[in-house]
Amino acid sequence: MPVLLLAMNIVSPSLQGSLGAAVIPLLVEEYLGDETDPAEVRDRFLDLCGDFVFVMPALKTAKYHRDSGYPVYFYEFHRRPSLFKDIKPDHVKADHGDELFFVIGGPFLPDDTLFSGQTEEGERVLSKNIMKYWANFARTGDPNGPGLAEWPRYDQDEDYLQIDVHPKQKAAQRLKDTKYEFWNKILPEKIQKMAQEAAEHGGEDGRPLVGTRYGKLRGKTVKVKDTDREVHAFYGVPFAEPPVGPLRFAASGPPKAWNGVREATKQPPMCLQSTDIVKSMLETFRAKISPPATSEDCLYLNIFTPADRRQDAKLPVMVFIHGGAFVIGGSFMFEGVALSAHENVIVVSIQYRLGIPGFFSSGDSQAPGNYGFLDQVEALRWVKENIADFGGDRDSVTIFGESAGGMSVSALVLSPLAKGLFHRAIAESGAALVPGMFTKSAEQTIFVRNIIANISGCDGVSMVDCLKALSEEEILSISVAMHFITPPVTVDGVFLPKPAEQILAEKENNPVAFMTGVVEQECGWVLPSGSLGVAIPLLVEEYIGGEADPVKVRNRFLDLCGDIIFVMPALKTAKYHRDSGYPVYFYEFRRRPSLFKDTKPDFVKADHGDEIYFVIGGPFLSDDILFSSQSEEDEKVLSKNVMKYWANFARTGDPNGPGLANWPRYDQDEDYLQIDIQPKQKAAQRLKDAKYEFWTKILPEKIQKISEEQAEHSEL
Repeated sequence: MPVLLLAMNIVSPSLQGSLGAAVIPLLVEEYLGDETDPAEVRDRFLDLCGDFVFVMPALKTAKYHRDSGYPVYFYEFHRRPSLFKDIKPDHVKADHGDELFFVIGGPFLPDDTLFSGQTEEGERVLSKNIMKYWANFARTGDPNGPGLAEWPRYDQDEDYLQIDVHPKQKAAQRLKDTKYEFWNKILPEKIQKMAQEAAEHGGEDGRPLVGTRYGKLRGKTVKVKDTDREVHAFYGVPFAEPPVGPLRFAASGPPKAWNGVREATKQPPMCLQSTDIVKSMLETFRAKISPPATSEDCLYLNIFTPADRRQDAKLPVMVFIHGGAFVIGGSFMFEGVALSAHENVIVVSIQYRLGIPGFFSSGDSQAPGNYGFLDQVEALRWVKENIADFGGDRDSVTIFGESAGGMSVSALVLSPLAKGLFHRAIAESGAALVPGMFTKSAEQTIFVRNIIANISGCDGVSMVDCLKALSEEEILSISVAMHFITPPVTVDGVFLPKPAEQILAEKENNPVAFMTGVVEQECGWVLPSGSLGVAIPLLVEEYIGGEADPVKVRNRFLDLCGDIIFVMPALKTAKYHRDSGYPVYFYEFRRRPSLFKDTKPDFVKADHGDEIYFVIGGPFLSDDILFSSQSEEDEKVLSKNVMKYWANFARTGDPNGPGLANWPRYDQDEDYLQIDIQPKQKAAQRLKDAKYEFWTKILPEKIQKISEEQAEHSEL
């Protein structure tokens, strides 16, 4: 669902988990209401899908063109071709693409050309009329002509033509007017009402001094709740040369050394992104900080290390990679002071290039892509070279991240460039097998490249040089035009030598212990490209069936969304790692933070990203850092347990330890841990086993069968 919202430019990718979970019920309420009749629920669901992707964007585009002062004509096509009477279910009306049969003059084509089957007399008349409308418009810019029903201009009255066989063809006004108001006024206002204003980040200042191979750093000392320990924090430490000017769309290299002492007490600028989107996300999370400024000079990391460490302590190192759909976020999103203090580990939070600067590919050696991932590799190299100066063990590095950060962790495990730079990996609600993360062909890369070329005006052999010459504002404007959808990851032969699933299937992933998992209600949304029309009724049948209770319909719909984009990819990834012979631990996080009691509907369970509050030690952070509000006592216990599980895994590759519920390895029995407050925390087996079989076996077989049947019909 959030991916479709993104296509409508209603909700940013950064809000897929948090605000997205609150928005989905608004859509269900608007389109499904209290309807219990399965056929009516099905039809309204199809209307919802059509409005998301086609109707509302078309209406919005028409209004913009009208307001530019040029003639606009709008139509709604109503005729279902009799050609499909034996192919499509009876409930399907005029469907996506049906008008083309009449525009092309299908009833008049030879029997061995394109379409087959007898057409009705009314359809032949309709096809002649449509061809005349289209041709008249091509001649004069006005579709009207003798013998045709009047087609009014789309003006302030929003007149349009309902195209159908006679006598059903007629003019009408304000197509889906109430739904348009819902999408463009009511829903945005409700989203805005959900958000809270963010406050400024603050913190106590100390004067710790550390020397690295590149120069000296002066950080600050931070106190942590519920412990007497203090943490030395170093912010904005450069790990690579700034990727600006000619280094835009180039692999990052080591930073330049500096003389004297560098102040490391303030958050670094975020990589190029929309600060408005970040602010909206922080409001939803009730964060009491303001986001840093943005800049392409953004390759910095933050370090948190216990103040009472010995210089030769060789503490475990945990490197966090932030999420944000590869288009937003920064190291400020993970304040590692509580985790460092409570578990005696060093926490590093890194940044990497996002959006176009991070993932644009020209499809050739000029700009092969994946720069954001190359930045992550460079950050890990810096950690290996310098972390001993902070009391860390360069030979005990664990990478962990959530959402896009989890996808990054999963991808780093597959990359030969990252081999030896880390020793354990934790992917939270993110996997390299998430549908749509990687391009499937060179043609897809070229397709995205051409979109960027058209938007930017940079084209031809000098396209990359042209893009390098654009200002930050101009680069960001391209992202705005693309609705902040990041270019997909490419199989570049450098960071990734092969497609992700091929590397996993051939057991060529890096040899590390792997921990991964999901939350109880992820609420993502994606469908296989090209399978939308075929898959929707199969998905509705599997998840909703004949259920009539609106609450159960809503909850099953949310399960469907979460399974598609997070749960099934995570399970599939875990099985591949297990079969490679390395330790795997899987979890399902089930605690909804009380932090969100006033910002999310009561029916929302543990949501996308909710575990981070407990991993980060949210209940023990200062009131002016990241999260606000009081946490419940059992949540404090849960956070301590979660931090201990994560830190134990970072130390030994096994999350278990004294005082913790046993977490079994994910083996052939598919054991996993349900993480929750006591006494609800327990081991279980085969998470969503039936749904996994549906997604990986039953659904592909059904889609294949339908596709073959359709192919046979088209050949008749």
